[in-house]
Amino acid sequence: MGSVVRIRAARLSDAAGIQAVYGPFVTGSPATFEEEIPTVEAIRARMTAVPRLPWLVAEATPTLPSDGVPDGVPDGVPDGGRAGVVIAGYACAAPHGQRAAYRWSVNASVYLAAAFHRRGLGRRLYARLFAELRALGYLNVYAGITLPNPASVGLHTAAGFTPVAVYPGIVDILPGLKTGDS
Repeated sequence: MGSVVRIRAARLSDAAGIQAVYGPFVTGSPATFEEEIPTVEAIRARMTAVPRLPWLVAEATPTLPSDGVPDGVPDGVPDGGRAGVVIAGYACAAPHGQRAAYRWSVNASVYLAAAFHRRGLGRRLYARLFAELRALGYLNVYAGITLPNPASVGLHTAAGFTPVAVYPGIVDILPGLKTGDS
């Protein structure tokens, strides 16, 4: 069975679903640079921080088989209200820096539940995010990738990013995190 994925503006009620998508990246990789999974309240605070920047979710709704009875959806995160609907992933923007020269620059992130990797959903989320950022007047979008991560490099290259810098050793200071190259 497949699913139909719709990208929409995130609501504060999506914070638990966003947390569930993000959590495995915090606990299972160095990609986030976080040591603990943020609480739902912390995610809501990030969503409403000033300046208010776009947060988007991809919600997946299962398609019905010919008998009309849903038989499950790929692993995602329950949407909290509609049977079978899951948060498949999300994208967001955050300020790039605090100084005035950065006021029209943002950092972008995209995270997908494991069952939704390699389906073009990251590109779709980024396309919508970039369109919203352009409409708000933002000129520069940056993203950080913890290396090695060929899937993320591929996504970001496909989305138009080009490498700017490498910061060696940053992840090494976080206890218990392995980059895969040590």
